[in-house]
Amino acid sequence: MAHNLSSGADNLYKKLYSTIPSNVECHPTNMSYSPKQHLFLVVFELSGTNGVVHEVVLYWEQTDLQTVNSKGSSIRGRDAAFLGPDDNQYAILEEDRTGLNLFSLKAVATKEALENNAAVLEENTFADNAASATSTERQGPLQFTFESEVDRIFSSPLESTLLYVISGKHIGLAKLLQGYRLSADNGLSITTKTDGKKFIKLKPNETVLQAHWQTTLRGPVVGILTNQRVLIASADLDILSSSSTKFDRGLPSYRSMLWVGPALIFSSATAISMLGWDNKVRSILSTSFPRSVLLGALNDRLLLVNPTDINPRQKKGVEIRACLVGLLEPLLIGFATMQQHFEQKLDLSEVLYQITSRFDSLRITPRSLDILTKGPPVCGDLAVSLSQAGPQFTQVSLFFALIDSFFFA
Repeated sequence: MAHNLSSGADNLYKKLYSTIPSNVECHPTNMSYSPKQHLFLVVFELSGTNGVVHEVVLYWEQTDLQTVNSKGSSIRGRDAAFLGPDDNQYAILEEDRTGLNLFSLKAVATKEALENNAAVLEENTFADNAASATSTERQGPLQFTFESEVDRIFSSPLESTLLYVISGKHIGLAKLLQGYRLSADNGLSITTKTDGKKFIKLKPNETVLQAHWQTTLRGPVVGILTNQRVLIASADLDILSSSSTKFDRGLPSYRSMLWVGPALIFSSATAISMLGWDNKVRSILSTSFPRSVLLGALNDRLLLVNPTDINPRQKKGVEIRACLVGLLEPLLIGFATMQQHFEQKLDLSEVLYQITSRFDSLRITPRSLDILTKGPPVCGDLAVSLSQAGPQFTQVSLFFALIDSFFFA
């Protein structure tokens, strides 16, 4: 579905399933998108009289308006994720939760390459591809086997590495290389043991809902949202910041997550907040959409998708909502706390100049000024400038000046 930000109209973009049998219920469970490869990996749950199975639909984004239809395909699997800095590999977790198939994509840099990739998917086979355009493409899927059942896999910008989750136990990194020892069925074995490896221990009944990566000058970091907490971790899975504070009685306590520059923004049933790099959570705004999830951000608003009753005419069950919010404050808090606790080698003066010139500075509150004053001198200078430029601070200063003149004149 495509959403028009100007008019608010929604248009059907692509039907991933043209026909669904009447005795089968089809529900999407999760989706991964690669802007570098223009590829969607959408996981569907198909339930019928024979039980429940999962299927991954691969859909190439239509980047050329002259193209009539973008090609797509599907493969059985319960989860999917991209691998590598260029998303040039993707993995499919099989239904048994232990099997894993790794596929390679050609580097997509031209229209011809996009068409070649589409042709590969159109054949609905991932075996031999004789028309290899680059040396990075492998023939057929490479099969791996986890030593124990895995509940979820998530994308990773690390080379040949994905993030895997065993609910209630731990989050780990799996390196998908041919050097792993061979198992009896000629597959490649992936150990899920934590001995001598970095991992994030999960609490009992804790499950991971989302994992999104962000680039920093010290390498990639990952924001992880579970049903019990939100955290920021390094590429080695060292926890840099976390919070398990419950903001309301909604279940789960945390709903969705979104990176906006250095600010990790997340939603609960009644509010949208941000996790700073100092382990502190700061509220941004309250909401009245308890079932909504964060979708994206613009300069002056956050976009949320909210489930609705299915419209018989448009046959859609969601709507896009926009919440006006000043994003300068989360960005300032993100950069300031990241500089203090993550030791970024930033040119703060240039960074702060760029964001203050692009975002509305009238929505700054005293809490962000307080954080800025605790940072380097350039942050303190910015705090003074913002306090002098903002009418909200001028009015407060005038109010206290009048009180002072009244009582102490």
